[in-house]
Amino acid sequence: MEARVSALERTVIQHDKRIGALERQQAATEATAAAMQADIREAKEAAQHAARGIDSLRQWMLATIATVATGMLMAILNSLMGR
Repeated sequence: MEARVSALERTVIQHDKRIGALERQQAATEATAAAMQADIREAKEAAQHAARGIDSLRQWMLATIATVATGMLMAILNSLMGR
């Protein structure tokens, strides 16, 4: 009987160790998932920032082109008026 109790105690200890290992693995997995979610959020924010930068650059380019075109038209008109 005592041998059987001892065997059961060893079984309980083994299961406790296995449960502990699984709990540690689950905690690590959850931490990894949380870190990945944070990385995804940061990547989305960076993409949005880049998109805003591209929009700003487009607006600047259009304004510059419009300014140059206006200057060229004014020069053409001035040269035609000066004839």
